Amino acid sequence: MEKNEVIIGREVGRDDYLIEKQYTLVGRKHARIIREPDGIYIEDLDSSNGTFVNGVSVSKKKIDTSDKITLGGVDYYALYLEKALNRLSMTDKEFQTNFIKLKQVYENFQIESNRLNTKGQEDMMTKRFLPTTISGIFTGIITLLAGNNLTEKLFIAIIGGILSVAVFLVANKMASKSAKKMRDQLALLDKNFELDYICPDCRISFKGRSWEYLKRGGKCPVCKREFCVN
Repeated sequence: MEKNEVIIGREVGRDDYLIEKQYTLVGRKHARIIREPDGIYIEDLDSSNGTFVNGVSVSKKKIDTSDKITLGGVDYYALYLEKALNRLSMTDKEFQTNFIKLKQVYENFQIESNRLNTKGQEDMMTKRFLPTTISGIFTGIITLLAGNNLTEKLFIAIIGGILSVAVFLVANKMASKSAKKMRDQLALLDKNFELDYICPDCRISFKGRSWEYLKRGGKCPVCKREFCVN
């Protein structure tokens, strides 16, 4: 069932726009937002202190998101219009358009997730093993250049071993920082995906459901609103 109006006030239903009790100049049921065939309107519900659009008192007026709406006085309670509009049901066309956009959201998430994982693994491998390998090769070359002097070879081997351990510890620390950076980036990506990959109508997250799953179902698994993909 489509919701085409939102009541605004201090005592309204949970699906409407509730205003905090301390705003006493706002009525219990002060105004309403209505979706009509030609656009969105705000209507004052015979409130004591009025409804204002861009500073002008109105009984009913067509509005859009650029308008400043206040209740209870010109400079009293500023209405967060987008919050109110989010409580209206989308038209079928709007729902269809926004639902199909989720395909790109899902695909972008998969691409970026794979990129971050691959890059992170490559960075960790490079920082962990390349310095240690170079250090080992360098020590080996110096040892060969020492000729047959066993004392020099032993000394170089000991110094080389100490150097290799130090390089390994530094490289391991650098690799750990890369791993943490990758985890942080993936966590942020995952958080944004959860916020963006949602039903345009009921706002429930589809995280954990692939686009192909949604496409085959042909409707939101929660609110059951249908869409069509050609």
